[in-house]
Amino acid sequence: IRDRYQRRVHGVELVDREADLLNRGRKEGSLSGLRQRMSNLFLQFCETPEFNPEAINHQRVPLEFTTRPLVKLDNTKK
Repeated sequence: IRDRYQRRVHGVELVDREADLLNRGRKEGSLSGLRQRMSNLFLQFCETPEFNPEAINHQRVPLEFTTRPLVKLDNTKK
């Protein structure tokens, strides 16, 4: 839950940063990286079922399978 809260705060900070840079006279073309980060963060927000209940119907892998432990393979055997 803390990670989701931090993502929301980070999104607000990115929007504030864009507004500040535009108010200082920065050209819109130089903000493409910042806008890409904002787009990605917004997409993550839309994909979170807690905020968008319809997102659960469009996920390729069910949520219960994404929390499986990591299995390491031993590639040294021949």
